[in-house]
Amino acid sequence: MFEVAKNQVENILGLYADSFVTMPAAGLYQPEMLKHYEHILERCHIYIVGYTPILDVKSFDAEGKHTKIGCSIGGKVADFVFATPEGFERI
Repeated sequence: MFEVAKNQVENILGLYADSFVTMPAAGLYQPEMLKHYEHILERCHIYIVGYTPILDVKSFDAEGKHTKIGCSIGGKVADFVFATPEGFERI
């Protein structure tokens, strides 16, 4: 069933967290960093260790009732367009 992809478990699990910590994997071996986040880490039961691609925001534009954010993510260009919330004012 899962022969095609290496890590199909990610497609099966729906993850939801009401708190989380994002830190470099090296932080797992730094007692001072673990102590700083101890109040959150003692409740954690899921750890995802890996690389996060660089997100570079290239543009931020208002187009009528929509907001468009242009980004480069891991070297790929992407535009995110979403409805501008009522009462939102761009400064």
